[in-house]
Amino acid sequence: MVWKLDRLGRSTVQLLMLLDDLRSRSVEFQAITQGIDTTTAMGRMVYGQLAVFAEFEREQNSVRTKAGMASARKRGKHIG
Repeated sequence: MVWKLDRLGRSTVQLLMLLDDLRSRSVEFQAITQGIDTTTAMGRMVYGQLAVFAEFEREQNSVRTKAGMASARKRGKHIG
């Protein structure tokens, strides 16, 4: 059980492999705030879709952070 799927793994592949590993051990997965329950086919489908979005959001955060830091440097702010 986790709070949110994007806190569990860094990539879609990693999250899918983790779910496969859990299922092979008869462990079911739930993400509390997202209502994901992998005991159902629908829950596994949602898990896969949200894994893709979690990876995308993580990459977007990195791009935004780097752009913000570059902008701050141009304004003469010390970073780091």
